[in-house]
Amino acid sequence: MSNNYEDVGHFNISFSTNFTKKILLVEDNPGDVILFKDLVSQIKNYDILVTHAETMYCAYNCIKEEDFDIIFLDLNLPDDYGVSSVRTMKKKCGATKLVVLTGLAGNITFEEVKKAGANYAFVKSQLNSQIIENII
Repeated sequence: MSNNYEDVGHFNISFSTNFTKKILLVEDNPGDVILFKDLVSQIKNYDILVTHAETMYCAYNCIKEEDFDIIFLDLNLPDDYGVSSVRTMKKKCGATKLVVLTGLAGNITFEEVKKAGANYAFVKSQLNSQIIENII
């Protein structure tokens, strides 16, 4: 029996005790993207892969090509906004957890976005690494 691992081809084995979670961040503000990635980097109980889409159109393309565990959706994008964007995203993502983020607390009610299909809704300034980890 050979111990030459090259014979099995492209096969990766991970002995990590962490669970990998795939997140799609739909956000058009570069500062908010940097802040989100910083918050995610503080989470140690999971290996997290973040894919970033600046528009709803780009997000739809990402969803077509890849399955995500969680989608974080900004409510104010260049090509879609408000409750209608939540409804549309929920139709595209199915059972995937959908977390809505907004910059303004008075912009829309959390009841509205939850009724539209979001699992969670947060004002961006209140989001922290512990909240993200709890959602995961």
